[in-house]
Amino acid sequence: MLKKLIKHEWLATWKNLAMLNGGILLLGILGRIILPLLSNSNLLKINLFAILISLCGVFYIFAIFAVAIITNVLLISRFYRNMFTDEGYLMHTLPVTSSAHILSKLVVYIAWFVIDGISILASLSILFSVNMNWLTFFSSLWDAFVSLGEVLRAPAPLVLLYALVLALAMTASGVLSIYFSASVGSLFNTHKKLGGICCFVGISMALQFISAFALLTFNWSRMEIVTETSQAGFGTVEYVSYIAHAWPVMFMILAFYLLLDLLFFLGTQHIPVSYTHLRAHETRHDL
Repeated sequence: MLKKLIKHEWLATWKNLAMLNGGILLLGILGRIILPLLSNSNLLKINLFAILISLCGVFYIFAIFAVAIITNVLLISRFYRNMFTDEGYLMHTLPVTSSAHILSKLVVYIAWFVIDGISILASLSILFSVNMNWLTFFSSLWDAFVSLGEVLRAPAPLVLLYALVLALAMTASGVLSIYFSASVGSLFNTHKKLGGICCFVGISMALQFISAFALLTFNWSRMEIVTETSQAGFGTVEYVSYIAHAWPVMFMILAFYLLLDLLFFLGTQHIPVSYTHLRAHETRHDL
């Protein structure tokens, strides 16, 4: 059933978001065509042309931010509409658990988050590089992980795996915190969306406070500071590494985000059930 929900969620979102990502790629191609004109000093002497070039640059920057913002707005609004409106009340009557609904939306959300990142990177590579050598790029990136692994006294595949798992956990916690905030906001009698926004701001401030408190209370004097120079794909890189307790701290960070994922997921899972029962009670009372 989860597979069917993911398929349904993907089919419901791919058209608008595919057009959005296609648009940023098209802007990169157009920019690649226009960019060589900047080397023409005669054209730059024309004030109107210079203004147009500047406006195109500003528009491109705004377009990059718009991709991320519009994607978030569309997916968050769809989650709220599907889970906490009359449409959501009908969805909860289906023989599908709340956890399946949340997981399907989370998987599609993260998938589009990754696609947005790839589209933006591809657009930038098209804009600023005539012949983008992806093999060289990934080779240099791998060399960076190898160098980092040497500093951390760990194999590069383990460092890469940790980075991917941590990135996934952090992304999931960000998405689930939005879902949880929207769920809490739905419990308000009035101003539900404002309540969700206030909840999200409160969660963000609390997490920042916890991070700052952890940094201030951690006994940094126990860390062994080692400076190393390594030859990476991007050139010679100097690292300042905390060797003695690096991995325990890194695993604590990962465990913290995994705990957040669990708490946000369980909270979001419980509130739709409570909301459904409340709606059912209100419906029976109206009848």
